[in-house]
Amino acid sequence: GFYTVYQKVFENIAEEELRVTAFNASDDDQSTTDEDADCKGEISARTYPTFGRSDSPYIEVVAPFYQFWEMFRTRKSYTWLEKYDTRCAESRPERRAMEAENRRIRNAARKKRNEEIRELVAFVKKRDKRVAAERERLQLANQEVHARSQQMAKQARLR
Repeated sequence: GFYTVYQKVFENIAEEELRVTAFNASDDDQSTTDEDADCKGEISARTYPTFGRSDSPYIEVVAPFYQFWEMFRTRKSYTWLEKYDTRCAESRPERRAMEAENRRIRNAARKKRNEEIRELVAFVKKRDKRVAAERERLQLANQEVHARSQQMAKQARLR
């Protein structure tokens, strides 16, 4: 069903991001634990919230999930998309121009990935019955508060 499919989709995205983070950490010859990652502000396995099931509580599962994924930023470097090998530059200005072009390409790819994930999150959220139920619950609560305040104002006028 809906929840199983999207649970797996977001797990796959999280695993992909964790592999990139682990690869980057091994490039730096560092073995980072979850505690080290937390201290450095890096993503660890614990920071990817679960999508949950149809009966998952909104406050504990659903809200943290959407809060995290709506602000998603990929950890991928996108160095494999670089157009130029800066080691082949013949001068400093040429190398800097190559680096700038490579950076532009990487940033564009990173931005595209972030937008794709956020669009997926918006698509899922729009169809998530847990979100609709919470929205309806909040509307009913607001209507009750509004009705109560109007009733109190009416009673105050009658006094």
